[in-house]
Amino acid sequence: MSAAATPVPLSRSEVFGQLRRELFEDEEFRQSDTHIFIILGASGDLAKKKIYPTLWWLFRDRLLPEDTHFVGFARSNLTVDDIRVHCLPYLKASEAEQEKLSRFFQRNSYLSGRYGEEESFRRLDAHLGALPRGAAANRLFYLALPPSVYQDVTRNIRHTCMSSKGWNRVIVEKPFGKDLESSDRLSQHLSTLFTEDQIYRIDHYLGKEMVQNLMVLRFGNRIFGPIWTRDSVACVVLTFKEPFGTQGRGGYFNEFGIIRDVMQNHLLQMLSLVAMEKPASTSSDDVRDEKVKVLKSVQPLSLDNVVLGQYVGEPNGEGEARLGYLDDETVPPDSSTPTFAAAVLYVQNERWDGVPFVLRCGKALNERKAEVRLQFRDVPGDIFSSHCKRNELVVRVQPDEAVYAKMMTKKPGMSMQPEEAELDLTYHSRYKDVKLPDAYERLILDVFCGSQMHFVRSDELREAWRIFTPLLHQIEAEKTQPLPYTYGRCRPQRLLVFINPFGGRGHGRKIYQSQVSPLFELAGISTHVLETERANHARDHILKKDLSGFDGLVCVGGDGMFSELMHGLIGRTQQEAGISENDPSATLEPCSLRIGIIPAGSTDCVCFATVGVNDPVTSALHIIIGDSQPLDVCSVHHRDQLMRYSVSLVGYGFYGDVLEESDRHRWMGPVRYDYSGVMMFLSNRSYQGTVEFQLAGNQLTSPRDKTRCLSGCQVCSASRERLCSVSDLSFDTISQDSFQTPGGSTEEGASSPWRSVEGRFRAVSLTCMSSACPKSPAGLSPSAHLADGTADLILVRDCSPCGFLTHLSRHTNSKDQFDLPFVDVYRVKALRFTPPCGDEDEEEGEVERGREPSSQRKKRHLCGGGCGDAPPRSCWNCDGEVLPHSAILARVHCQLVRLFARGIEGPFRNQRDGRRRYR
Repeated sequence: MSAAATPVPLSRSEVFGQLRRELFEDEEFRQSDTHIFIILGASGDLAKKKIYPTLWWLFRDRLLPEDTHFVGFARSNLTVDDIRVHCLPYLKASEAEQEKLSRFFQRNSYLSGRYGEEESFRRLDAHLGALPRGAAANRLFYLALPPSVYQDVTRNIRHTCMSSKGWNRVIVEKPFGKDLESSDRLSQHLSTLFTEDQIYRIDHYLGKEMVQNLMVLRFGNRIFGPIWTRDSVACVVLTFKEPFGTQGRGGYFNEFGIIRDVMQNHLLQMLSLVAMEKPASTSSDDVRDEKVKVLKSVQPLSLDNVVLGQYVGEPNGEGEARLGYLDDETVPPDSSTPTFAAAVLYVQNERWDGVPFVLRCGKALNERKAEVRLQFRDVPGDIFSSHCKRNELVVRVQPDEAVYAKMMTKKPGMSMQPEEAELDLTYHSRYKDVKLPDAYERLILDVFCGSQMHFVRSDELREAWRIFTPLLHQIEAEKTQPLPYTYGRCRPQRLLVFINPFGGRGHGRKIYQSQVSPLFELAGISTHVLETERANHARDHILKKDLSGFDGLVCVGGDGMFSELMHGLIGRTQQEAGISENDPSATLEPCSLRIGIIPAGSTDCVCFATVGVNDPVTSALHIIIGDSQPLDVCSVHHRDQLMRYSVSLVGYGFYGDVLEESDRHRWMGPVRYDYSGVMMFLSNRSYQGTVEFQLAGNQLTSPRDKTRCLSGCQVCSASRERLCSVSDLSFDTISQDSFQTPGGSTEEGASSPWRSVEGRFRAVSLTCMSSACPKSPAGLSPSAHLADGTADLILVRDCSPCGFLTHLSRHTNSKDQFDLPFVDVYRVKALRFTPPCGDEDEEEGEVERGREPSSQRKKRHLCGGGCGDAPPRSCWNCDGEVLPHSAILARVHCQLVRLFARGIEGPFRNQRDGRRRYR
């Protein structure tokens, strides 16, 4: 038996040729007739960005009747050439199509007139009649106009511009009123002028490929029929998300709000297609009859089943993202108009009784997405110990049209453990050579063909407003205040969770399963959990495995576990961007995925400094809400080799010695740090070296000003604009002569001054954050900022044991730890440390010969290394890891990673009116 022949994809011309044949066979289309398409409001944005481009695409692909003319009408004094210039950026015409584009505009004409003036429309009618065969032409009137002029325009069309021989059709753009009363007035007005088959209320979402596919998916597949009921479906979620705000159109949006703009029309139309019964046929009235039946089964919404939100600016964002809704100058400063809404509706009929339909829509969210998601009920009689997740069927409307089912399958290998997988039909993969028409192309073509299936009928419109009008009136009467949410922030849907089962006291798995996992499940967040089996397991997984489909990473463990995730994520991001991490002067690419920290380790400094408390439930709630806190990261190099990244501490001297000593006493658990700290203090060590650092110039704050980095910190939000990148750093090229000594002059042409300090130091510490912890609530540098592109350098010069003890004790109280004569602190962007001359080469040779560096060789006494002779060099403590070299170059990278956190809570002010707001 011969194999089936592989289908050959149709070319673009073949696809449109097939479509043309279908259209021209349609009796309504009448290819030989003359048609005139009149755009009322031809000078507006809608005409420029959508209508003229759509007409051009249909003309280009020969989908319109050959004898079609286009007439623009508006108040502005324009010419056809003006319209062409205005529309050109949106037409997407190639060089090869310029001749055809000229032919398109040759069939265009334009008249100016007043919408409320009957004489202007008489002149329009005369112009239409003067076109070739214009008196007998079919006429399509597109109202690309504000609703305030609908009545005058439609009245003038009816009285002066109707074709006496051809048909007449009027396309009306939303909004179709503001509530039930105003919608009824408009419908009654239109019904006195036109018949229902002449009125086309356009909702462009009904022209989307996947919205139209809902009918075929439901009624063309036997497998879905039995399960498309309340017995199998747990809930239906319809989502509409936009990643931008009002973009200067706040005045218009403020009049309508997100419920009128999206939920009452786009989402409700999708709901009716999902929930309706099978129509008798695909004729327009049969389909719309079933949609109306669904809407009649929905009770009016009340505020109890609705959540409202209004976006505020992201202090650490860029451009428009830093502005909230109330920062739009066209929006009243006390506006309570929602920009986000979530509502629960119930279709009270036999098929859907008790199933919640959740409608969610909003602006200034984290992505552009519209989808329908059916979540099915749990499998009864579970035999897999609750490891099975609910099945889901997802229809993604935009972007990247797709239909996919989430189901359980056996995890490959010897076990019977189930895991979630997807059956995925992504259109751009399955139909690679097929161009999906724009929604307006479909709908305008439907008007030419006389098909009203994808347009809103008057009774359908009335039922939609019946559902939402009581809610809208209640919101406006009570001036319900929406909850604030941050621009670009959104809840994660799928997380990759790494658990360290050995770290801390070995409680990571228990903490996650008992305190965190139930919260994720309640929030509808799906997770893939991986327990690490060795050091750097999480880092290697992130570097090598596919992370697509995950909205973030979660670390259940301590600072060491977080460091693994951070190194893997930064490394992967730089690999994908083609950036060498070993180049100290490279500008690193910020990571797109956020990291959540569930504290469960010996040390949880990063969590404490970014959340303010080491509580797994609090951290889980920050992840669920989708908070986002940018974080500076310090890269540490030795020559041209990356050693590690750091977010908390790069410490030499005392802190390096404590870490190295504590590694010998891991059997003691967390108390080993206290023990090692006492031993290293008693050893009374200091180390010779040269510290060279680049000051962070033009700073709004300093390490000594006692200001805290709180949630919404304005210093961090302005950092990207204020701080220039360090582009002239190279380990080999920086020399002593390049720096400014204290009291000396700055290098000519340098972007920020460099300084050099030589001497003996008890401790050299570089920290990108306060490095606070429960035992030291203020941390090493209480005024350090999380995301301002700088680090605080703390130099503790050689001093008496009592003096050093005083400095250490001030980490645990409110006294100024820098107000000591032997302590200096600087806000810097880069640091280089050089051990005494000759020590660096000696250490390099030891490492190359495979010997332990002398800085890390001590006499092995019972009480530890503190009892031996002091070594010539210390080691570096880089976020809890010992570095093998003493000579390093460290550089701060502004906002390289983001956490599921919001910083230490505190008030911030609205940028326009100074009003106090809390997140």
